[in-house]
Amino acid sequence: ARQMLNDILEAMKQHIQETTWMDDETKNLASEKIAAITTFTGYPDDLSAENIENEYKD
Repeated sequence: ARQMLNDILEAMKQHIQETTWMDDETKNLASEKIAAITTFTGYPDDLSAENIENEYKD
């Protein structure tokens, strides 16, 4: 999942650099915003298989 998110961010950066309707300053600002994105992967502990089993076992 992490690799997929990294690939998406890289594709976004590449797309921005290749676009013709943005000037260089705007492209750089957009790339900085993409670089600042923090990704989170996974799920909360309460969604673990064990917790879900316990929740629905009765």
